[in-house]
Amino acid sequence: MENKIKEMKVAMPSILGSTTINHAARIQLLLNASEYVLMDYIYRCVQNKREMEVIETYRQTGFTTEQQEILLRSLVMKGFVFPDQVSPPKITSRWESAFADLKAEFDNLFWRKDGKVFFPNSSNKKSFTFYHTVRKQYPKDFLIKQRNHYDDYLNMQAVTGFNQAKMMAERWLNPKNENYLIDWKQLADDIKEKIRKEDERVKQGNEKTEKIESVSTKDRKSQYEEDNKQ
Repeated sequence: MENKIKEMKVAMPSILGSTTINHAARIQLLLNASEYVLMDYIYRCVQNKREMEVIETYRQTGFTTEQQEILLRSLVMKGFVFPDQVSPPKITSRWESAFADLKAEFDNLFWRKDGKVFFPNSSNKKSFTFYHTVRKQYPKDFLIKQRNHYDDYLNMQAVTGFNQAKMMAERWLNPKNENYLIDWKQLADDIKEKIRKEDERVKQGNEKTEKIESVSTKDRKSQYEEDNKQ
C-alpha cells in the first residue's frame, strides 16, 4: 500500500467508521480486537467490490498505514488473507466460517416461527445482512423475543378490527430504523388493556340495562296487581 497518509500536506482525515465486535466470533477465530476490525473492513470491501485505499481505510478503521501493514501481515500469517498484493486483498473462507452457524440460526429460529415463514414478503438475503449486523450487538434470544412481541402486537391490532400490514424483515432489522428495539410488548399490552376496559364498560352497561328492566318489570307487576284489586 502506498503511504499516502505521510505524503499528505494537510491535516489527517477524520475517522468516520466504526465496527461492533462480535467477541464470540473473534475468540473463535483467535483474533485480537484490531485484527478483527481490519478483517471486518476487508471483508466488507470484498463483498462490495470496493478497492481498499489507504486513506479511506484509515477513515473507516483509525489504523495508520504502518498499523494497516502490520495487521495485514498478521491476517496473512493466520490464514485469513492471501499474500497477493491486490486491492482489496483476496480472503480465505476462515472469516465466514465463524458466522456459518449464524445463517442457520437466522433461517431456523428467526426467519421462521412455529414452522412457518414469519416474513413471507421479505428478502431473506437482504434481511440476513441486517441480522448479521444487529447480532453483533444483541443476543439471539432478545431478537427472537422482540419478533414474538411484534407478532403479539399485530394479533392484538387484528382483534380491534385493524389488520395492520406486517413490515418487511429488512425494514424491521435495519439498524437505521431500530424497529427491533421498539417496546412491542408494551404496545400489545396497551391494546389488551384498552380491550379489557371496553369489555368492562359494555358489561357494566348491560348490567345497568338489566337492572332498569328488572325494576321496570316489578313496577308493571305492582301496577297490574293494584289494578286488579280495584
